[in-house]
Amino acid sequence: MLRSLTMVAAMAGGIFMATACSTARADGPAKSATSAVSATSVKAAPVTPPQPGRQIIILKLDDVVNIGAGWVRVIDYCEKNNVKAGLGIICDSLEKNDQAYLNWIKDHQKKGFIEFWCHGYFNVANFYTTHTLEEQTAALKKCETLAKEKLGFPLVAFGEHNSFTTSETQIAVQAVPELKVWLYGPKDSQYYKKLSIPRVNGLEYKVGAVDFDKFKDPYDKYGAREKVLVLQGHANYWDDTSFAAFTKIIDYLKSKNVVFMTPTEYLNFANKGK
Repeated sequence: MLRSLTMVAAMAGGIFMATACSTARADGPAKSATSAVSATSVKAAPVTPPQPGRQIIILKLDDVVNIGAGWVRVIDYCEKNNVKAGLGIICDSLEKNDQAYLNWIKDHQKKGFIEFWCHGYFNVANFYTTHTLEEQTAALKKCETLAKEKLGFPLVAFGEHNSFTTSETQIAVQAVPELKVWLYGPKDSQYYKKLSIPRVNGLEYKVGAVDFDKFKDPYDKYGAREKVLVLQGHANYWDDTSFAAFTKIIDYLKSKNVVFMTPTEYLNFANKGK
């Protein structure tokens, strides 16, 4: 008999070996909430197709569960500096009925610089290696139901939280029609046939810590040659040193004439090329 979602919510689970098509992840614990900032009237300009040879960057910033000070800071920076980014919501946070939190998400989504995406339902480790296909599918569908009920829009992109993934995860993500982009998804999959962008580089050298020099070397060697590159970070955990390193990385990427896109903007761009 399948375990109920109520039961699995209390489980962190042990580490199990994933299948050969698994992708590795590491996330940190959530920070406490701080007060919200009021929305401004600034809106992002519509994305324009990049010129040939310009790299596309998608910032994948994980673990939104509240209006943390780190989120306020990074969103303010992105909106003031015309940088697009994607922020991953752990979707059980939408059940708290914190209206200030829900309005904060909706306000920033509407401006266009930030896109919120599905970082899974449970704030637990190893969910995708310790639960059945049915349980994984139900959890992802619950994320979409909550997003549409609480926020008024679906979550188009997915990235797993603190877990390896298996072939069953690929089947589950494929089965949820709202999910169309997998950030740090499988490179080749027998089961998942929608847009997947595998991991090449990240912003951090360890969870919650950013260093420009430690980013630059692997980016120059590997990341710079990718047509589209997803860069993961955990902005709500960054101290002042890490945030300063992040802004230096953005300046460096801008010097390379990259184009920052949200996940849905890249999805639309990629579909136009088909």
